[in-house]
Amino acid sequence: DGEDADRERGEDDEEKRAGPARSPHRTLPGPRGREDADGDDATSAGQEIPYVLPLPQTYAAFQRMVAGRSAAEVLTIVQRIRVCNASALHAGTRTGLQVFYGILMQHFVDKCYARPVELEHLDCLVQPLLELSHKIPLFAATLARARLEKAAAALSQAVREGGTPRLPSTGFLLLCHLWTRLFPASDAAHAVMTPLGLFLAELLALCPTDTSDDRLKALHVRRMLADQARRSGRYIPELIASSKAALQQAVGEGRALEEGPSDTDTVLRSHLLGQDAPGDGVPRVVLHGTLATLADALHEQVELPAFPEVVQGLPATLQDLRQNAPGLRQDTLDLISRVLTTTDGAGHGRLPMVVKQLVGAPQLTTHNPHFEEDYVPGKDYDANRQRADAKKMRRQLRKETRGAVRELRKDSAFLASVRDREDRSLKRSLKAKYASALQEVQKAPA
Repeated sequence: DGEDADRERGEDDEEKRAGPARSPHRTLPGPRGREDADGDDATSAGQEIPYVLPLPQTYAAFQRMVAGRSAAEVLTIVQRIRVCNASALHAGTRTGLQVFYGILMQHFVDKCYARPVELEHLDCLVQPLLELSHKIPLFAATLARARLEKAAAALSQAVREGGTPRLPSTGFLLLCHLWTRLFPASDAAHAVMTPLGLFLAELLALCPTDTSDDRLKALHVRRMLADQARRSGRYIPELIASSKAALQQAVGEGRALEEGPSDTDTVLRSHLLGQDAPGDGVPRVVLHGTLATLADALHEQVELPAFPEVVQGLPATLQDLRQNAPGLRQDTLDLISRVLTTTDGAGHGRLPMVVKQLVGAPQLTTHNPHFEEDYVPGKDYDANRQRADAKKMRRQLRKETRGAVRELRKDSAFLASVRDREDRSLKRSLKAKYASALQEVQKAPA
């Protein structure tokens, strides 16, 4: 039921949400407004790809173009369509660009739900989708959010009806992987990444993992959440809680954790692509993958003020895991040691809480006057000699400061008087010279 609810092959609900002009099944305006049957035949499998390709008007037309083609040929077809129809794709309304993006996204979804998944075909579509999503970010977010809202509504309905919610299919998880690459995770409130993170966290919190397939799917979800938490710098509590639950589940499996494939990434990749069914080595794969994800997540969150509460109970679980499965492989033991090293220092930097009454609060200064017999003016009667000496030194410092300021003022006044006297003498000398020169000029014959 979960796979049927997530699968949207041949459906275009998100294009209908975006408006009728954005539907990939509508005819584009312009010189290439009708389907070119000759162009579709020219791109059939087994023939050389023409250099000039028409812009497909529907997803069915694009399917005929790429049917039977390899991944490299599909990428070439997409590139030549973009080059040959640049004027139609980049029109003022950008309708052609939106329709072509919807067609490529629908083709990616179909390849995600195919079994087995052709990874090369998915890889060849990522770069064109990434480039087009930067040109029409609002439309790309609308399509992604429409599919995400449909999956979230199915999960909420299963919870409301009292049923057991199930994790989505691996095809939908591949689509989630694509969204994590198309949209930034660092935005405070993104139209796609924020609801995607909440949806993945709900999956970990609500969906049970009682089968090997569900345990591997949960591991994929934890990896995506850990990557999003690392890129955004946020704390996701469901990630840590789900990892703890997976480790507690592994404690009771004992010897089953000692057997299994050594390459965890290869097993996860094969499961995600639908190439191999989960085997007997799933417990070890889930344990190793959970420890690796948890170690990276804790390393990013070690500066949290509540980090001791986050890792509470985790060291005891890891110790039980070591005792129940003494034959764990060295790479798994290294991950356990890494997690324990991170959690060992939790709480050491905190200041201990103390009772204020035991430490002793400072006594308030009394306002009752204190009388001294044989009082001598100027004498300090403070019982604390250190405080009295400090007060005496501060008084002496103020006295010396005032004396220094007074001497500086005297020096400034003296220097000012000397400058005035020299200025007056210079002016008198210049005035006498001017008068003498003027007399000589007057006595001279005309």
